[in-house]
Amino acid sequence: MKKIDVLVIGAGLLGCFSARALAQTTLSTLVVEKNNDVCTGISKANSGIIYAGIHTTPDTLKAELCVKGCIEFDSLCKELDVPFKRTGSIMVCTGKKAEKKMLERYEQGIRNGVRGLKLLTKEEVLEKEPCLTCNITSGLFVPDTGTVNPWELCIAAYENARDNGVNFSFNEEVLSINRKDYGFIVKTNKDVYLTRTIANCAGLEADSIHSLAEPSPVMVEKNGADYLVFDTTTKPRPEHIIFQENDNGKGITLIPTVDGNILAGPTERPSEDIEDFSTTSEGLEELYSMLNETVPTLPLNKIIRSFGATRPNPYFTDKKDKAIYGFTVIEADGLFSLIGIKTPGLTCSKGLGEVMADKICTFLGHVEKNPDFYPIRKGINPVKEMDMTERNKLIKKDPSYGEIVCKCQEITKGEIIEAVKRGAATPEAVKRRTGTSMGRCQGSRCNHIIEDIISEVTDEKC
Repeated sequence: MKKIDVLVIGAGLLGCFSARALAQTTLSTLVVEKNNDVCTGISKANSGIIYAGIHTTPDTLKAELCVKGCIEFDSLCKELDVPFKRTGSIMVCTGKKAEKKMLERYEQGIRNGVRGLKLLTKEEVLEKEPCLTCNITSGLFVPDTGTVNPWELCIAAYENARDNGVNFSFNEEVLSINRKDYGFIVKTNKDVYLTRTIANCAGLEADSIHSLAEPSPVMVEKNGADYLVFDTTTKPRPEHIIFQENDNGKGITLIPTVDGNILAGPTERPSEDIEDFSTTSEGLEELYSMLNETVPTLPLNKIIRSFGATRPNPYFTDKKDKAIYGFTVIEADGLFSLIGIKTPGLTCSKGLGEVMADKICTFLGHVEKNPDFYPIRKGINPVKEMDMTERNKLIKKDPSYGEIVCKCQEITKGEIIEAVKRGAATPEAVKRRTGTSMGRCQGSRCNHIIEDIISEVTDEKC
């Protein structure tokens, strides 16, 4: 039986940022993840939007963390060497009911302290985004809204936490939790741990994990969603993130991603399978219809893929009709659970991780800071972004950086090898670290080569 101070369950965004915050202390911390890599659940199927704070209820933890997180996102991404693009957003309206909702968002944003809000006339909206339909009646401009690649951010937080002394164990599933005087005995499919505290960051399964120890006060219903991805060459295209609001409610969201694609979605439908990232024909037809209404000139022949996502809808166990719209850390005498964290969870992931770590430290009493904590992490340097002098110098040092494997994205063998050495054990894991298989062919021409490289580096068949 292994003794530790903190067992973090789940290696998504919340788990990795909780681990990074705990790495700033001297507590012994282990993160267990039932899948083979970080960011394989709810965190990976994410729109990547960094929200400014117009969508969050004032005077709540969610609003506080969202506004603060958005403002600080540039510095966070600089520390972790993750691309971030502050595109700004426009909430566009079609109809009087929609305009009423927009004014509510505007007033909410003012109360939350969101910077630079500006109400736009129809003409001002179309001047900023001429590809939008002329049926628009008005808009709300939010300059601080941005976009990030969610799995790049999660991987960066993981690597930084790991480099600062946090241990991670993959393919390890929690089977039971029993409370003891010291803390908890946690049994997994691999080992048994005696831990003083638990940080439950298990995403869509967080309510089930909490229930292994005691009845969970919050449960999660699951909703499915469909998204479309457009090629980087798509034109005409929106340059801002577009939130559509019409008289029937929320419409489509369009995101010019940090990687240059256009992401369109989401739909909303019932779903119970947390492992299901497929789409539905009904959902895709709904997206095509919304696109035609909002951006009729967006060329559908530029769609390169679609994907599905599952999102949580939390509710109090004893009041099922009362949904939870805020964020809270459920505290149960050493068991700390983040259950049902939804939009803007990505924006608030660093802040929620810090809240989790602070609560654990308060519970344990005096906890010393880690004097050696280093917040900087360097990512894999994309060869295609180097000038020829820098590129030739790198190739002379290591010829594998001169061999392009993913031709769509211009990713070299050297970058793939580095990703494998950092922990990528599958083509999907390499994709999340380098951008392979993200182009028009979606990996059909390079995945088999990537599998061979993984086997070559690890001496294990992929």
